[in-house]
Amino acid sequence: MYLGYESTVKPGEIHGLVLLDRSADMVTPFCVQQTYEGMIDEHFGIKGASIDIDKKIIKPDEEEKDNKVENIFLRNEDDMFFRQLRNLNFASLEPFFSSEIHKIEELMRKKDDAQTIDELQDYVKRLKKANITSAKDDL
Repeated sequence: MYLGYESTVKPGEIHGLVLLDRSADMVTPFCVQQTYEGMIDEHFGIKGASIDIDKKIIKPDEEEKDNKVENIFLRNEDDMFFRQLRNLNFASLEPFFSSEIHKIEELMRKKDDAQTIDELQDYVKRLKKANITSAKDDL
């Protein structure tokens, strides 16, 4: 642990101890960001509604000569999932993603089925509603 000065504490020794008296303050120990947006803030640091991410995280297959950082604006209004995810608790993320992936896979599977003109128009409406094309562009 870096304390800003040369520490005399040897490895394995305890430098300090913090005791929390829950009878005096029962809320503070539970004040942790347990939402999707909180997790992003904790790992990448949200600054002015945007985050800086190493391009290798976003596109690992691309070979970059230098480590470039990409600035991503967290837009709530036109992002396919962020609007729904930002305030979800960690425990809700996996079921949400599973459900959305299942819906998209089912929609893509139906494109090869033989369809009448009315069914095809209905399929195109559902495809537009799912907004899959803009999600692919974001990735």
